[in-house]
Amino acid sequence: MTFGQRIELGKIFSSSDDELLKFENVFVCLHGYKPKLTEYHKLTTYFSEVAEGIAHWVNAETIMLKYEPTPEQKQAGIKALSKSIGEMGTVDALAEKYGIDPDVVLSWEYAKVFGILFADLEKAKYQKRYNKIIDKKK
Repeated sequence: MTFGQRIELGKIFSSSDDELLKFENVFVCLHGYKPKLTEYHKLTTYFSEVAEGIAHWVNAETIMLKYEPTPEQKQAGIKALSKSIGEMGTVDALAEKYGIDPDVVLSWEYAKVFGILFADLEKAKYQKRYNKIIDKKK
């Protein structure tokens, strides 16, 4: 699953669409085709595995990528920014960091993106702790 597919699957599963439309949209997203009605029965197990996989990633993101904005970030409107740009903020930040087109980031395997985001978050947490120690010594 690519990062772009992860974003699209998240939107599919969180939508208010009926289950049949979600089922169809998952196959369009992952495989570029809409299954025929006669194929639905044999594809339900696969669909369930995809749903479980997305649930796994959402859970991992919730736990491992949890970030609490600082009071200053909250005051400046980080929630409004996040709401207005959504996942494109992450896409743009990674594209800028690696000097590539955002479309390239969307084509990366999601596990790679998750690993980068996790590493960046852990480094930022470390830097914050380190800065507190240095500030206390001044």
